[in-house]
Amino acid sequence: MTQEASSRGERGPVPCEIWIDREGDWYHRGAPMERADIVGHLCRHLGRDESTGRFVIRMGKQECYLEVEDTPVVITRVLREGGEPGDAERFVLSIKHLDEAEPLDPASLWVGEKNVLYCMVKPERKIRTAVGFTSPWVGDDTIFGRGGRVHKRMMAPTELQQEDFDLTAAGHRLRARRLNRPRDSRGKGRPVLVFLHEGLGCIKLWRDFPAALVEATGLDGLIYDRWGHGKSDPLTVRRPHRYLHDEAFDSLPEVLQGCGVKDAILIGHSDGGTIALLYGARYRQGLRGIITEAAHVFVEEVTLVGIRETVKHYQSGDLKEKLSRYHDDNTETLFWAWADTWLDPGFRDWNVESYLPQVTSPLLAIQGEDDEYATRAQVDAIVGQVSGAAQPLLVPRCGHTPHRDARDVVLQEMAAFIETVR
Repeated sequence: MTQEASSRGERGPVPCEIWIDREGDWYHRGAPMERADIVGHLCRHLGRDESTGRFVIRMGKQECYLEVEDTPVVITRVLREGGEPGDAERFVLSIKHLDEAEPLDPASLWVGEKNVLYCMVKPERKIRTAVGFTSPWVGDDTIFGRGGRVHKRMMAPTELQQEDFDLTAAGHRLRARRLNRPRDSRGKGRPVLVFLHEGLGCIKLWRDFPAALVEATGLDGLIYDRWGHGKSDPLTVRRPHRYLHDEAFDSLPEVLQGCGVKDAILIGHSDGGTIALLYGARYRQGLRGIITEAAHVFVEEVTLVGIRETVKHYQSGDLKEKLSRYHDDNTETLFWAWADTWLDPGFRDWNVESYLPQVTSPLLAIQGEDDEYATRAQVDAIVGQVSGAAQPLLVPRCGHTPHRDARDVVLQEMAAFIETVR
């Protein structure tokens, strides 16, 4: 409880200056709250102000309200408890930041936007509100395919083993995350899904999508923060125009080697998609397939217009504060490295189309029809010039981040493609 919190008066509770993101992580004044004991203690004092509908932390006569992106608590695990033959199945929920488990009331389940499941926590917690699942419920009996998917049975996801660690690649310390299925599951011995984030992205900005795709495909996953992003080493030199080449030819191979990845399916968003294409042009052994989302292979005027608008938002809006929740002290340097590089007049002629004929791995190229940074000319150039089998996917009513804007469609299309190349 901050010093600003006070006894409730006529004006209602005051702000805690705490923000909870969609993954259930807590931030105070933009900085991550990393003390698990403190966050857990605050979770136990969550409540809701009946007059305003806001979520509050309530301790005795003191209370303050929080800003919540989606739900104040997030489920990290769903376990099925077996019983005697004929007994009803029972599911138990593990909630992020809390040690105790809670039973699931199936009657409280509902599906929200982008096919995310929500439920209600028990009334005794005095916070009858939606709880978001960090992974969709996808079981072995789910059928994926173009044109839709059919759920034969809804099952709790297999528990993923998540490991965060540091490694060195191209001379820089990088933060990485493994998403591994149990050793005896169907992912054993299969290629690894390697996620390459966008120009202002990081591990956390992928949110729960990598875990969802890991669950849907039964394959292990690897995500990492590139140099200057997230919790990796900060940028210390001016970014060269060939920075995407450097990531593809120097850093990514060392990441894969350092993580013991011999067979991979690359999944790259925006800059990450370009990196995946460049990597595929040089390295073919062990590359089962490539999925790009909103990848660029040349600069368009709409790209520059979109970046200029993002710069305005960063300078006068709340974008800087939002990015700082994910990049901490790297935020300022990273943002201007990205913006200054793309807006540099000398970068206007940047083009990597000459590499595309060297890409022979199967490819799925995804782009939103309403992408604010590109036109479909990018997808047409990619699909039309690679040497391997290539599928375009233009998603209607979707912007620059298809896995967020059209999550369900993108998840099923990626899973269907992966099934053909694994």
